[in-house]
Amino acid sequence: MKIINLRITGLSGGTVDGGWPGGMKPEEDINTVVEVLTDEGLTGIGSAMTSKALIEAAIQLLRPLLIGERADEPARVSEKLRQSMFWQGRGGAVEHAISGIDIALWDLMGKICNQPVSRLLGGRYRARIKPYGSILFDEPAKLRESLHETVARGFKAIKLGWRPFGRGDRASDELLIRTARDAVGPNVELMVDAGGSEGPASGRHRRLCRTSTPCAAAHRGRGSLDSPSNFSAVFGTERGRYYTTRLHEMRRFDRGLAHRLDGL
Repeated sequence: MKIINLRITGLSGGTVDGGWPGGMKPEEDINTVVEVLTDEGLTGIGSAMTSKALIEAAIQLLRPLLIGERADEPARVSEKLRQSMFWQGRGGAVEHAISGIDIALWDLMGKICNQPVSRLLGGRYRARIKPYGSILFDEPAKLRESLHETVARGFKAIKLGWRPFGRGDRASDELLIRTARDAVGPNVELMVDAGGSEGPASGRHRRLCRTSTPCAAAHRGRGSLDSPSNFSAVFGTERGRYYTTRLHEMRRFDRGLAHRLDGL
């Protein structure tokens, strides 16, 4: 079975606000469906979180390497694309396009073998997963309303992120986390996506403290943690050890960076 064509479809008309400064409009195109067509009528479907224009530009580079290739060797074909793009700037939109193609190739492999892709990748470790609602942070009153609506839809876990979180002071972040916990009650899991939080690279450990500390404290209904050494008391021994180790690594990075900057 050979690959004979690619079909690219940009998604627009229902784009939701992703939390970027200025927001997003429904007509904005930030996701693209990538389809790989074969000579035996099967089609694999993938996707890339990149606009159609950028994916089409990347496909101009990738198409000659893909047409005529086997449709039943996804790992090899995807790696061929990556290695062949070494001199063209493998990254950004090109890597996004390869990712969409890779997903489509694995979808094809599942159809060829009449098996779920999870089994082809090593096995299905679970039959059920817990879905979570994903919403943006907002000012406390609006945040509370959004959380009530999300819980009313039946979600037992909610991820919040972006907008004001990580862009003000610690007290503002703690207020948002406390508002979230108060709004959903003790039986809903809360997660925080601190993507886009402002601050220099050398302040990573402070942002980790600012994110993890109020979030963990709110999760267990405790006050703010004064020291990262208390992570274990909130997260449990193993997870607490992980966060403490990561924090020490970030502090060592900060000290090394500061030393190098002093030498410039």
